[in-house]
Amino acid sequence: MIPDFVIAGAPKCGTTSLHHWLHQHPDIHMIRGEPHYHSHDLNYNQPPMPKRRYAALCRQAGDSQLLGERSTWYLYSKAAARSIHAANPNARILILIRQPAEFLHSLHAHLCQRGGREPLSDLKQALAAEPDRRAGRNIPRNSRFREKFLYSELVDYSSGIERFRTAFGTEQVKVITLEALRDNPQKAYTDVLNFLSLDNSFRPEFKILNRCAPTGSKLWRRIWRSGSWRHTVRRLSPLWWQAWQLERKQKRREQNASIAPWPKLDPALRAELTQRFEPDIAALEALFDRPLPEWRKMSGR
Repeated sequence: MIPDFVIAGAPKCGTTSLHHWLHQHPDIHMIRGEPHYHSHDLNYNQPPMPKRRYAALCRQAGDSQLLGERSTWYLYSKAAARSIHAANPNARILILIRQPAEFLHSLHAHLCQRGGREPLSDLKQALAAEPDRRAGRNIPRNSRFREKFLYSELVDYSSGIERFRTAFGTEQVKVITLEALRDNPQKAYTDVLNFLSLDNSFRPEFKILNRCAPTGSKLWRRIWRSGSWRHTVRRLSPLWWQAWQLERKQKRREQNASIAPWPKLDPALRAELTQRFEPDIAALEALFDRPLPEWRKMSGR
């Protein structure tokens, strides 16, 4: 079995919430975690995930269910679109994106808080470090793949979307903004179900998941993420245990976020970044032939 649809990115754009909303649908089975099997050019899994392990993850769906995968760095992989198409040319692709300044602020906070993968806690300093990191210098330890620290390049959603459109055609690729998902989750969810040709009368519990929050032991996170074996652990654990673990993890993150909240995006920095990434916004508008006026606002919600 191979996935019928893939949430291909981008990180910190509502992909985790959408993953769990879709998993509640009786006609969908979502693979736990993010396998990243098809991003052969990114060093996401160390060592690479074996084919048999990925196949075992795919076999969990019921005979009448669509199988979905979420691997949020596929959008930035040069190989993923072609690899997924080779496996299933009929696959549907979902891509979530958000306003560039808010995206970078959220991703940077995530990398700082989750196991301390980003040692530069100031976003401006992290952006200034890109030339060194692009040259292979001052890459944070235990980073796995350096692409995640090239923040400015990650705002280029258009290139990744074009790769998937080239491989699958425009009809099989759906792009959703986080703003649409956040402001009207029911409509966005119904649109996704229609895109997947599924019953759109089902109503999930619209919980927001994967908020930015400090995590626990850095050592344990490094061990847990040291290989793709963690996907086998998830696959073999009973569903009630997975649900309990998810609920427990979300409560712990909410508590940690309330104790040590990450600073909000500075309005001046938001305006600066919005102006800096104006060409990327314009490229996206040209790609979809529609304006994104909310992305050009110099202040957030």
